[in-house]
Amino acid sequence: MNKYKRIVLVAAIVVLFGGSVYLILDFDKNAQSVTSTMAEQVKGKKEVAGLNQKDDSLTKTDTQGAVAVKATIIPEKSNTNQLVFELVLNTHSVDLSKYNITKASKIVFDEREESQEFIWKTSSEDSHHMSGVLTWDGLVTVDFKEVSLKLEQIDNIPVRTFSWTNDDIYQSDKEGEQ
Repeated sequence: MNKYKRIVLVAAIVVLFGGSVYLILDFDKNAQSVTSTMAEQVKGKKEVAGLNQKDDSLTKTDTQGAVAVKATIIPEKSNTNQLVFELVLNTHSVDLSKYNITKASKIVFDEREESQEFIWKTSSEDSHHMSGVLTWDGLVTVDFKEVSLKLEQIDNIPVRTFSWTNDDIYQSDKEGEQ
């Protein structure tokens, strides 16, 4: 009887050990699969949010504090009566829905602050990943050297400044004239 108990005990240990090894290996395989799937989903969301777009002279980024802000001026939608910007705000710790983007925004031409009439149309109102189009309605003088979009008090950062030169914005128009 003692010999029978030992055989059963050894068999149970072998089964438990073998099962544990199988579960560990299977878990690792599933973890890798889940990780790669999550990476693909995150990549897809970044592409939708505009995060993987090529940074060029029209796109400016500010990563102060816990909120990253990307601002892109859109010349093809801007004219002498308005300037159009695409904004993308991303964070993992701040509730972005509490910010009034139109009140936080200022427009400055060559250090001359203009009237502050903005329209904000969101394309994503997620509290951690917000994006949309910010339009400034005002008279755009074509003889400016630099235009700056300023966002105030986003994540307690006093001012985030995004600046473009006249040449940055109208370069494609000038190339088309030649």
